Amino acid sequence: MGLDAVVFKHRSKLPVDPEQVGLRMEESTGEWYSETGNVPEPIRAAGVEALHKRLGNVSMIAALGREVGLLLPGSSVLLSKVLYEGGHAGDVISTDQIAALRQEIARLREQAPTPSLELATLLNELEALASAAEENHNPIAFV
Repeated sequence: MGLDAVVFKHRSKLPVDPEQVGLRMEESTGEWYSETGNVPEPIRAAGVEALHKRLGNVSMIAALGREVGLLLPGSSVLLSKVLYEGGHAGDVISTDQIAALRQEIARLREQAPTPSLELATLLNELEALASAAEENHNPIAFV
């Protein structure tokens, strides 16, 4: 068990219009899906995920939460939306919270110029997810 994050592709990044081929969108995540399980081949081949990252197992997320907790307030996006628990599928970082997440990443890089390898990796992964979220106009979803 652990924590994975994904950003789903914007409809304009799919090879065919998803609504034209009968797909529906989950409003909270931006994920395109088929109620019948029949996803047209062009979309199945291209995939609906823009980016998928494994952030860590339960114990890694807990350790990262303790490390970040020394540097950021508990109300931060990073602590309240990402590192609060090792597995929280269904949660999202909304598109309007991405800028705050980026600021926290920058703050951590300033305050911890020599972070643990695990924290440095997490910050890089979150930066990539934030970029994908901005590019696709979709939230970061935890799966």
